[in-house]
Amino acid sequence: MTVNHYAARKAIDTALISGGDIRALCGEHFTPSLRVGSGGKADDPGAEICAECQALLDLMGDLEYLRDERDRLNQRIKDAERHLADARREKHLEKPAFT
Repeated sequence: MTVNHYAARKAIDTALISGGDIRALCGEHFTPSLRVGSGGKADDPGAEICAECQALLDLMGDLEYLRDERDRLNQRIKDAERHLADARREKHLEKPAFT
């Protein structure tokens, strides 16, 4: 049974030119092929996608989302710290009220 794998685009391009094999996300080694008129799509359009490659690709997407979320949260923390510092600075700069 033929299974299609995911691999880095650059590795696929290099292998298509040189004819070598590459390592898929799952660790399997394969030689990519390009059918005329395929538009760079899967080697065997009727075959299933490797379940392990698909799971790893999904995890990579989740990791990218989490990194973006971390960056957004870090920015919010920096903004809050800046506002807090400004508020403290303003409080110290205010002149005491004399009655």
